[in-house]
Amino acid sequence: MVAALLIGFAKTSIGGLGSVAVALFAGVMPARESTAAVLLLLLIGDTLAIAVYRRHCDWSLLRMLVPGVLPGLALGTAALAAFGDRTIEVVIGSILLLLVVVQLVTSRRVVRPEDPPWSAAAKAGTGVAAGFTTMVANAGGPVMTLYLVAQGVEKKRFLGTAAWFFLGVNLKCASCHDSFVNKWKLKDAYGLAAYFSPDGTLQMYRCDLPQDKRTGPGFLFPGLARSPRSDALADRRAAAAATFTDRRLGRLPRTLVNRVWQRLLGRGIVANVDEMDGEPWSPALLDWLAADFAGHDNDIKHLIETIVTSRAYQMAAVRREGEPPARGYVFRGPEVRRLSAEQFADAIGSITGEWSVAPLPAPRAPNRPKPDPDTPLPSQPTSAGIEAREWRAPSSTLTRGLGRPIRDQITSIRATDATTLQALELTNGDVLARWLARGARRMLGELPPDPVSRYTRTVAGRNAVPGRFDVDISGVTRLWLVVEDFGSNLPEKLLPAWADAELIGPGGTIPLSSLTPAEGALRADDGPLRVPDSRGGGIRVGNPSVVVYDVAGRGFTRFRGAIGVENARADIGSTLNPALRFYVFDVAPNPDRLLPAKPGAPLPPPAPVTTVDAAVDRVFRHALGRAPRAGERSLAESALRPANGGDRPSPDGLADLLWAVLMTPEFQILD
Repeated sequence: MVAALLIGFAKTSIGGLGSVAVALFAGVMPARESTAAVLLLLLIGDTLAIAVYRRHCDWSLLRMLVPGVLPGLALGTAALAAFGDRTIEVVIGSILLLLVVVQLVTSRRVVRPEDPPWSAAAKAGTGVAAGFTTMVANAGGPVMTLYLVAQGVEKKRFLGTAAWFFLGVNLKCASCHDSFVNKWKLKDAYGLAAYFSPDGTLQMYRCDLPQDKRTGPGFLFPGLARSPRSDALADRRAAAAATFTDRRLGRLPRTLVNRVWQRLLGRGIVANVDEMDGEPWSPALLDWLAADFAGHDNDIKHLIETIVTSRAYQMAAVRREGEPPARGYVFRGPEVRRLSAEQFADAIGSITGEWSVAPLPAPRAPNRPKPDPDTPLPSQPTSAGIEAREWRAPSSTLTRGLGRPIRDQITSIRATDATTLQALELTNGDVLARWLARGARRMLGELPPDPVSRYTRTVAGRNAVPGRFDVDISGVTRLWLVVEDFGSNLPEKLLPAWADAELIGPGGTIPLSSLTPAEGALRADDGPLRVPDSRGGGIRVGNPSVVVYDVAGRGFTRFRGAIGVENARADIGSTLNPALRFYVFDVAPNPDRLLPAKPGAPLPPPAPVTTVDAAVDRVFRHALGRAPRAGERSLAESALRPANGGDRPSPDGLADLLWAVLMTPEFQILD
């Protein structure tokens, strides 16, 4: 938002702020993506600047730059094609630093009438510099400032001339940025997407602007394309699968082999895994692995086995000293690299037996008529899924901090540099702290099974509606009524309620509101409840909330009512978008696992450790592959030994030991 605001100022008044915006974008996005994102904002800014200053352009000054701008754009395109993201980041940073100096020099220079005019070579050089810096970093503003100030133009003529210049250059960039690094055009990308789109053809967009063009399924190499039997999605997918796996097309096996090699050894055989037209450092190796992969029916497990059992993979790891050269690279061993987010999480699971929870596939809902608002809804599943490896589970703030992208974020190479967010999540993050606390108790055999609710139901989505419930509570002595928020837009604004809540027993029906909670507080408000389709009775609660009622000795057999929110229907849509889950428990719930996982961990659970020595050995051997050194053992034992001097490890001490070992470079770095 700040960078976009600066671009607006740069285009209409203070030109130097554009360089600050470029730096902000380059700091939070990969180099090429930041260039493309800034380009769209610059086009909008140029258009607005022209709307204001279009009559003040000095076209004679622009004509002098044209002979140099085109070669500058060509050089910028070549640089983007030749260098990797890290090199482009360095280039952008160097350009910005140089242009800061240019800006300072320009701001101090006074133009005098007696100054000699610029030579043709100087004007051509300015055009080349403006074209190159704009193409690579969207940072041609200071170059144009130097040129226009030297020509002695006044303020409005300066802004009008610069606006027309950059609109022309940026539109040129937009028209040729189908691919920065190869010959593929926008139509080719849409043709591939059309194999998988709901409709048989796709409307094309350029820079988010609709084009008067549509395209159907098409492959990059028309001679290998299989035509779908019909426009049906299944036929288009079948055609795509047949095309991609055609033995005449060596691109699929080569691409997949290169990506797996890069993931396992740190650098691809072709350096840029997104650009397979690049030169491999060993064409013979890439061809052999691709042929072997295709010869084994594209078996990825076989490919991984082939690589990890090779001498190349088992060589000593080497540290990367700067970015490897695009040409002339010599393989000396796998690169030293950090554990991925998934590897970090799975290591915790294998050490402690406490795994991530993956959701079960949602059953296909049958076509049912709209439910009667007076009919109680059955409970939804009272378990969240199964214990599984991290790649199957939704991402968390911990794994996102460690570099795992969210599902709708397309990325092929993850950033490997440490960040402030990673440090905060590892040292003070709630997810890791709770995980290690549970893991320590599980290692000691002290983690009880997670309680299962008697009833659970969600009130969620833009069209969230209340639902009635009717729960059997025969023999229950206490009721825990829980509301959990799992992703509302504005959780603090939601007003959940247990509407028309009542208990049924031998003495008839008793409103829940007539009882005083044993634990927890109700939300204060006046008047009847405003939950739709309710009678106005019930209790108001907070979001989130836990309210406990003591019902022992009352003989209640049923608990019924409705769950919902009191917010106005007009606010529930995209503004609030509630995501609430209501629970009824008959025992104290575990707030970390209100929806417990079903049994079935990826690995057999380790046997509980019962002594301090066994716990120390387990952590070091599983995490670091070695026994602790004398000093390490002494410190670890002092952390695990309880205050009473016994030999049974302290759960808190074991959690601390786990954290200390997981933070070591020896654990986090693959070498």
